Amino acid sequence: MQVSGWLQASEGAGVPDDDPHDDVIPEMRIASIVEHVDADLYSAYVVDREPGDGLAAVTPDSIPKVSNVTHLRNLLYAFQWWILGGFALYMWARWCRDEIELHRTELEPTAAG
Repeated sequence: MQVSGWLQASEGAGVPDDDPHDDVIPEMRIASIVEHVDADLYSAYVVDREPGDGLAAVTPDSIPKVSNVTHLRNLLYAFQWWILGGFALYMWARWCRDEIELHRTELEPTAAG
């Protein structure tokens, strides 16, 4: 099946949602849609020129379930930031230690030979 249409960016103009608890969204923004579906979303959509044969309305039952791989990927992503933060602290401590050692050696009197 081939779909011809216009690829549209998902970012909108910032139109406020009058009722955030219903399933009606004022514009196609991933930040707005992600709260209403349990699926991986991508930041674009296509406006079809003419609906072709075989296109059907999307129902909640037709949306695929989120896999466990997605949950694992999110968990590992969270760990990645903790590891990066720990590495940054280590590098800062190492830099401070090296600077202190450099100043200490500069201040020590040299042995006269």
